[in-house]
Amino acid sequence: MIRSTRLGHQLLGALGLLALSLASPDGFAARTTERGWTEQVTLVRAYDGDSAIVRSRTRDEFKIRVAGIDAPEKGQRFAKEARVRFEEFMRSGSVEAHGIKKDGFGRWIVTLRVRDTDLGQLMIREGYAWYFRRYRADLSVGMRQTYEEAEAVAREERRGLWVEDDPIAPWRFRHRAFNDADEAPRNKPRRTQPTHSDSLLPPS
Repeated sequence: MIRSTRLGHQLLGALGLLALSLASPDGFAARTTERGWTEQVTLVRAYDGDSAIVRSRTRDEFKIRVAGIDAPEKGQRFAKEARVRFEEFMRSGSVEAHGIKKDGFGRWIVTLRVRDTDLGQLMIREGYAWYFRRYRADLSVGMRQTYEEAEAVAREERRGLWVEDDPIAPWRFRHRAFNDADEAPRNKPRRTQPTHSDSLLPPS
């Protein structure tokens, strides 16, 4: 009797997995992993060179931030160029996103690939983003090494933002912007933002 019950549960589980695969045109187009999910996404809107709104077959529109990089903020040199390069990448082919976790602002931290090209590495190598070492734990050991090497090449060849001798990193720019806002006249309402380990402004 116990053996019969186990067989029944196994059969129901197998039928459930089959139904899920048939429900998706690609069969398991969205693959769940211990750290998140992997699926194809399309760009809706890019905020800058490392954050955007995307959509997929299984989700409505949602916000993402690219893991391991930090692109220039609006108001910084190369901010527009970084956003345009991000958009070009997202429209260059079928984009596979791997969701790692959600940050404190409700955005999915993701890695993005088109075929064999990783967006983070590309943005760093071409001088449109810094390697965001503070959050290297979101990346595999291999990706950390790749990003380190990509930034070294960009610096040496003075690509993109590295044409400047000492470009201001986005996290420093955000910190400065928050401090300026915090020093506003006391009779004006002060801005409040969710906390973040680099500053009280979200890394965008």
